[in-house]
Amino acid sequence: MPVRDGQRYIRTALESVACQCADADELIVIDDASTDQTVEIVKAFSAPCRVHLLKGAGKGPAAARNLGLARATGRLITFLDHDDYWPKKRIQSHLDCLEAQPSVDIAMGRVEYFLSPDSARQNETRMLSEAVYGVNLGASTFRREVFENVGLFDERMRFSEDHDLFLRIREAGCQILPIDDIGLYYRIHDTNMTRGKSPQEMQFFEAIHKSLSRRRAQRQALSAFPKNRIRDA
Repeated sequence: MPVRDGQRYIRTALESVACQCADADELIVIDDASTDQTVEIVKAFSAPCRVHLLKGAGKGPAAARNLGLARATGRLITFLDHDDYWPKKRIQSHLDCLEAQPSVDIAMGRVEYFLSPDSARQNETRMLSEAVYGVNLGASTFRREVFENVGLFDERMRFSEDHDLFLRIREAGCQILPIDDIGLYYRIHDTNMTRGKSPQEMQFFEAIHKSLSRRRAQRQALSAFPKNRIRDA
């Protein structure tokens, strides 16, 4: 869980993890140079699993997640941003699917967007119609071998590092299993990191260009990605 100045929402995120963790699990929080009460909230938080608080260098989510991956010891890895949260039984649902199907590399649930009650963005309802599959780390659970095979997050990217990772995952032919359950509740609020950013600023085209260059050089195709249902007009 990477976080920077997350005192407003991080407790909800932590609680959504802790309520479904076992003793052997570990929750790794990487504080990326917060200036508010984030560190104090994490230090005071009690959970049935081990909670590790790491100090990031303020280099952004990619570097923070890589720091967490270096500390993680589990055979399964999952992510959660500090301003989002998980539904109940989300961990067990993904665990059951991965244990039942050893050939699957990643379990992916749907993302449900919601407007935070304290947000001034109450007119932003276009993303709220139904839960969808999308490039979101928080809705996915990965086998550790995925990162051993495709590498870590690109720390040169402040944005779209998740798109870059998923493109490399698909280039490697990893199998993504769609789970028809909510895997993440995504909070829309006034300070979302991506708010107001253009595709160029989001480095989205950079991630695509990198993928195209690799595929042209190696003549690779992409593995399947979970598809959203298309509703009748």
